[in-house]
Amino acid sequence: MVERLKPESILRSLQKTARQHVFRRDLGACVVCGSGKRVEAAHVEAPPIDYFLTHTYESDEHLKEDAAPFYRPENMALLCRKCHMLLDYSMLLQEFAAKHGREKAAELVMKALIDAGVSLEDLKSGGHERVLRTVIEHMFDIYGPDYKRFLEDLNEAKRKKR
Repeated sequence: MVERLKPESILRSLQKTARQHVFRRDLGACVVCGSGKRVEAAHVEAPPIDYFLTHTYESDEHLKEDAAPFYRPENMALLCRKCHMLLDYSMLLQEFAAKHGREKAAELVMKALIDAGVSLEDLKSGGHERVLRTVIEHMFDIYGPDYKRFLEDLNEAKRKKR
């Protein structure tokens, strides 16, 4: 019998490999603002982690295949903490609300936004849309027209997980 890895270990391994590539590709700086401080590899389209952790797979390889599109470098960009929070705050709010309730979720996300240096003006002035647009433009600059096909494939993979 083959010993199975924990799903979290498989996802961490995929994340680590992609993150290393993204740091090299994006030259260690945020693709939105150019900062080299507190940079992190961010997903353009967040992987459905809960699905991967609760779905039953026949083998570790099946999980890797299923999760791989979400952990490709084409789905990740290097962002400073502030730009990353601007990109993800609404998704985090939904995710945390499901786990902790709306009030606690708002408190947790607000604390994370403040910690990242996001101001109310950043939120009001369309910071999320600006960050997302800049990341998508960055990816098109790197991958060209193939990036549109990648996004379509990724959205199809995400629909299958719902």
